[in-house]
Amino acid sequence: MLYQRGDRRLKLATIYEGRETEFIGWENLDTDVLVRIFQKCYDLPELSTSRLGHVCRKWRQAFRDPMLWKTIDLSGMKSTFIKIPVVPFVYVNSSSDEQLKRILDCCMRFSNQNTTTLIFHYNLYPTNEMITNIAQSCPNMRRLVLLSWTRIKEAIMCDALSHFKNLESLTIPSMTMPSMIEPENLFPSIKKNCKNLRELKVMGTIDLCFVKNLVKHLQQVKVLSLRCNSIHQDALLALFDGMKDLEVLNVCHCYIFVPEGTFPDWSKILEKASQLKRVMSCFNPQTCDMCRRACEDEGMVRWYKCEEGLWKADELASLHL
Repeated sequence: MLYQRGDRRLKLATIYEGRETEFIGWENLDTDVLVRIFQKCYDLPELSTSRLGHVCRKWRQAFRDPMLWKTIDLSGMKSTFIKIPVVPFVYVNSSSDEQLKRILDCCMRFSNQNTTTLIFHYNLYPTNEMITNIAQSCPNMRRLVLLSWTRIKEAIMCDALSHFKNLESLTIPSMTMPSMIEPENLFPSIKKNCKNLRELKVMGTIDLCFVKNLVKHLQQVKVLSLRCNSIHQDALLALFDGMKDLEVLNVCHCYIFVPEGTFPDWSKILEKASQLKRVMSCFNPQTCDMCRRACEDEGMVRWYKCEEGLWKADELASLHL
């Protein structure tokens, strides 16, 4: 084996069946290859704060390639915060805000409006300013996973949705938890602006008020995931009756909430569920670990007690992170 170095190229000459193999240097790799390597070797917070773009001209070109920023996955990043009893219900450490703002600014700058997927951790709390920046910089957004709304004003969120004309998949909290946004005001904005929305995932307690607003405004939804939630029985029955175009429903590991002293009416639930093309539920809840956790927590699974990343799971492949 013989190593030779010549003008910015590293040649590896091997005698193997009479053939010579040549390997080029990192700086001479194609841009799309470098983009794939960056994606595999770095998570987004690391990538956005790295100095890869300063290595050489070719790496700078790859670092600024919009394809590298098409999916902004912040599902591994959390805010440092404490809960407080008044609006906005959380206090976030200023350094956490500064770090998130710096990362988002970098992503928005280099994406050149090509970002189609944005994923936030459930304990990552963006501000109004950040949401406005995202909305203005991501007109081609197709999928949004945003579970922490407590610091976002209703008017700001509704204005952001007006920019997401191509949104197809949305993951949100149920808004029964502390929030400055009410479903009766949010859902009309989604209906007006996101006409291509087909997939919806909701995390939190599902009550009758939430379902009534869902039925009234979001009839276009075809796929709905309510996994690992507490669902009021009357809300579930209203969902079956009202969502006429719904095709797929995921209620795996759900806790069916009924008035004290009563039991879920499974015969009625199953009868109405048969109207859909596909209903996903846990086949063996007695031995299922997630069903046990949901039961112990009365449907409000405490994700911070679970394995890291478990909250991202979904039996529906299109909603799994």
